[in-house]
Amino acid sequence: MADDSLRQAAAVNPEDKFELVFRNLLDTLFVERMDQNEEIFVRFMNDLPFQKIVTAWMASEAYRRLRSTGREGTVSADTR
Repeated sequence: MADDSLRQAAAVNPEDKFELVFRNLLDTLFVERMDQNEEIFVRFMNDLPFQKIVTAWMASEAYRRLRSTGREGTVSADTR
């Protein structure tokens, strides 16, 4: 949520295009943190239906929160 490029992508793209940007970031985050939870990493990388559901839900939530933050000018405690 604090990533400036992600915030910019949410501001200028419709949600379906934003999901493509978000997916790349999410893949990177999973790889960077794979040693913290190997089980979820393996499932995310190997279970395509699971990966699609997780990515779509997380992208939708991030998009909604980033877009509402842009209009309000502040981030509420539950979106951090």
